[in-house]
Amino acid sequence: MEIDNTFIKNLFHSTIIKVEKGNPIPLGNHFFFINNGKVSGKMGAKKNTPFSAQKGQFFCLKQLIDPDEKVVNAVAETDLDLTIINFSELEKLLKGTDKNLSALIKSLISQGIY
Repeated sequence: MEIDNTFIKNLFHSTIIKVEKGNPIPLGNHFFFINNGKVSGKMGAKKNTPFSAQKGQFFCLKQLIDPDEKVVNAVAETDLDLTIINFSELEKLLKGTDKNLSALIKSLISQGIY
């Protein structure tokens, strides 16, 4: 199942950025949704593990739940069209929802997102 970027725009205050093939992704206090393209990099504060993500996937999100899973570098494998979302936007969403739903969302993030 692919997530539509319209859903992301309606859920979070966000910005669209473009990154050309071969360029690094600007990491920081935010996470990304890939509208088009493919990214690869390394994650893990203690042991660097390779990852790749493509259209319809998130990255830099898991580190919000587990700081040891921080993305330490990411590069555009193709030209990228990314939605960039500040961590505070997700925190607002999690605080504004039922605690059981919030726990479920955190569990899903920790199990299947970079």
